[in-house]
Amino acid sequence: MFKRIGLLILLLIALILSACGSRTGEVHGTIVDESGAMLTEKITVVLEPYDPDLVKDGKVTWSMEYSISDEYRERRQVLEIEEGEFLFTDVIPGYYSVTVELENSPSIVHRGPAFEVQHGEVIEQTITVE
Repeated sequence: MFKRIGLLILLLIALILSACGSRTGEVHGTIVDESGAMLTEKITVVLEPYDPDLVKDGKVTWSMEYSISDEYRERRQVLEIEEGEFLFTDVIPGYYSVTVELENSPSIVHRGPAFEVQHGEVIEQTITVE
């Protein structure tokens, strides 16, 4: 009897959780050179959020005011990787771009195109470094 009640409770919890769905998305990508080969050096990868009011036709306008906001700091993510493949998880839905800085040329920043992440979505990005 208690086993059946426990099983029913677990089943209800599973159904509720699956109905809620994922509240975040993911951004997966690769960093390649001009020949298409994946980079194999130390790389800093930044998932840079944007204010949706500043995105028009896929183009983003940078806002200093937004870049110091609490929302910006909450959504921004940074990875240090040894090879050219990255994965950002628990990405809050919104507009982003991926910025790449190589260890051997830290003064050069490579920025990918702006994109939107939605609930439960996995975005694929390829950043080509010249």
